[in-house]
Amino acid sequence: MTSFLELTRNRYSCRAYRPTAVEPEKLDYIMECVRMAPSAVNRQPWRFHIVSSNEGREALQQCYNRDWFTTAPTYIIASILHDEEWVRGDGKQHGNIDIAIAVEHLCLAATEQGLATCWVCNFDAERCKQLFALPDGEEPAVIIPIGYAADEPKEKKRKSLSDIVAP
Repeated sequence: MTSFLELTRNRYSCRAYRPTAVEPEKLDYIMECVRMAPSAVNRQPWRFHIVSSNEGREALQQCYNRDWFTTAPTYIIASILHDEEWVRGDGKQHGNIDIAIAVEHLCLAATEQGLATCWVCNFDAERCKQLFALPDGEEPAVIIPIGYAADEPKEKKRKSLSDIVAP
């Protein structure tokens, strides 16, 4: 069995995918892992759109114009439902934190299933919202290309524990 530490070491930002379709049962498993992600006050202020049709993929590619991005057979749009997010007493909204937790559950579950992913946050969110007719209050926050890797992970550069843990 793979340890959690080994799983986190194996996950990387893939930027080349094979054209092989992602099996529905693997997507179901991954989305069940996402469903189990914690969120502030258990609000679960998120919605996930799985995009694998050619028409949907072409539309989404208009929101992030990179050659490598077009190689993914499937994308998942992770959206924040702002009307459902918890807001701390000082006004701090937690939707961004909650979606980040859920997306990392997605990425780690995909890695466990032998799939590769990449967080894409630098995309035209307004165009995405329009092309996919997302309702008011729903903000597309992250696009996750998902599929079988056609590249190899590069060495991960990480700070040392002493650099990230306060004395």
